Amino acid sequence: MEEANHRACIVPPQITNKKLKKYEKEYFALKEAEAMQADPVERLTRENQRLLEANMRLEQENDSLAHELVTSKVKLRRDLDEAEDRAENTGKAHTLLSHQHNHLVRESERMSNDLEQVRGNGHLE
Repeated sequence: MEEANHRACIVPPQITNKKLKKYEKEYFALKEAEAMQADPVERLTRENQRLLEANMRLEQENDSLAHELVTSKVKLRRDLDEAEDRAENTGKAHTLLSHQHNHLVRESERMSNDLEQVRGNGHLE
């Protein structure tokens, strides 16, 4: 029995690839014609099942994409909040340093004036 199955799977040498392709094409044409002639209820049931499976796959893909979208929006919001915090802190630091700079410039000018006064009075030579 096994040997018979094995022999059935071996293509006889007199059948060429061209003939084999022709038989394959005929086979699929017959299967398609058979499917079309099948009971319309059975055919529509199979088609409905195929569409339901495709719909389920698309719904899962949609859920996955929606989750990815929400996740990326949350990450972008967090990144934006962090950037805004850094900008605010940088602005505060800039204001503080600007005030310190102005204070030091005024202090330097005052000391220069004091030095000039001391030099002018002849106390320091």
